[in-house]
Amino acid sequence: MKLPALRLVCAAAALAASICLLSVPSFSADKPRPPDKSKTETGTPKRPLRRGERIVREALSYRGTRYRFGGTSRNGIDCSGLTMSVCRRWGLLLPRTSTAQFHRGTPVHCPDLKPGDLVFFKGTYKRGISHVGIYIGEGRFIHAAGRGKGVIVSSLNEPYYRRHLAGARRLPLERMNVPPPDASGGDDGQAAGAEGSAAAPGADSGAPRADGAEEPTRP
Repeated sequence: MKLPALRLVCAAAALAASICLLSVPSFSADKPRPPDKSKTETGTPKRPLRRGERIVREALSYRGTRYRFGGTSRNGIDCSGLTMSVCRRWGLLLPRTSTAQFHRGTPVHCPDLKPGDLVFFKGTYKRGISHVGIYIGEGRFIHAAGRGKGVIVSSLNEPYYRRHLAGARRLPLERMNVPPPDASGGDDGQAAGAEGSAAAPGADSGAPRADGAEEPTRP
């Protein structure tokens, strides 16, 4: 091979090698990006909880709590004690009995129910309003159902609850004491207590009964 042709081949080979080196990506300078706390695991932006959803989350933290006639704590609670305690967590003060709570807030038609609304039942163990729960969405509500059941989630479509449903009320949620975003370590305002946590064990016998305590439902 003649010298000029050899030089041309060598120059072409060197040029090709340079192009290959330039095209190889460098990973040494890449650093892992910190997680974006403003987004969920699926990449969608987080949305602060609505006020009614905060009520629901607090109520769900009582799920599994034992029923105790006259109870107002996680050691034992009845239906109106549950609604009163949950709403008090957010600065909404309710009277002690379901009968009195029925006269608070604004009446709501059942097709217009929103999470956080109170749902009332009549004739469960006495005439008139006798039971109350908190609507959580999708036709379900959480309530202190009675001895042996405690705080559970039930469906409004169950025949018993359809038959005894008396109405619903929407509380003035604009009066809730809602912390600003990130004030409690997150922008969703998570209430204390994990969903589905059970109450601490305690005996029901001999416990004092509060005035206006509620009897359980009688399905």
